[in-house]
Amino acid sequence: MSDTIEAKDWALLRDSGSSLLPGAKELVQFLDDNNKKYLLLTNVCSCIPRELQNKFAILGLQVSQDHFITSGQATAYFLESQMPEGGTVYVIGEPGLCWALYEKGFYMNDHNPDYVVLGETANYNFEKITEAVQLVQQGAKLIATNLDVATMDSDGNSVPSTGAFAACIEMVTKTKAFSCGKPSALTCDMLNVNLV
Repeated sequence: MSDTIEAKDWALLRDSGSSLLPGAKELVQFLDDNNKKYLLLTNVCSCIPRELQNKFAILGLQVSQDHFITSGQATAYFLESQMPEGGTVYVIGEPGLCWALYEKGFYMNDHNPDYVVLGETANYNFEKITEAVQLVQQGAKLIATNLDVATMDSDGNSVPSTGAFAACIEMVTKTKAFSCGKPSALTCDMLNVNLV
C-alpha cells in the first residue's frame, strides 16, 4: 500500500475559518497514524505556513507547517519555474504572499516589473488597481494567486476576493490573469513535487 493518499479537495475549516468541520481531526489523525503523506492546499495567501499551523493549533488540530501550501507559495513556485533567476513583481497582497515571492528571488518593484501579482487583501483601492492596469498595459504579465470571486469574513459575510479584483483588471487590459491557486493544474504539479 502506498504512503500517499490520492489527492482530494477536502475542506477542514468552515467557510469563515473560525472552526473545524466535523471529522477534520479524525482525518488528520488517520493520515498521521498511517504514515500517509499529505498537504493542505489553501487559496489563502495572506499568511505563511507557520501562521496556518498556529491557527489550526488554536482550533485544536496539530498540523506541522510543512503540510501547508498556500496559493502564495504556488504563485512563487510558478514564477520561479518561469524565471529561475528571480525577477520583479508589483504586488497587491499581504505579507504572506510577499514572503513566498521573496523566498523564490522575486522583489517588489512598481517600475517596469516582470509581473503584476494579485493576492487577497483588504487593501485594494482605486490607485493600486489603476497602477496594476497601467503596468499590465506596459507589458507586465498578470498573475492571480487564485480566482475566487468571494470569500467569507469572520462574521460569515460574503466579501470580494482576489478573483473579483482580477476580473476588473482583466476587463480594462483585455488580458487574462494566470491563476496559480486551487483548482489549477499548477497545484497538482506542486502536490507531485512535494509528495514524491
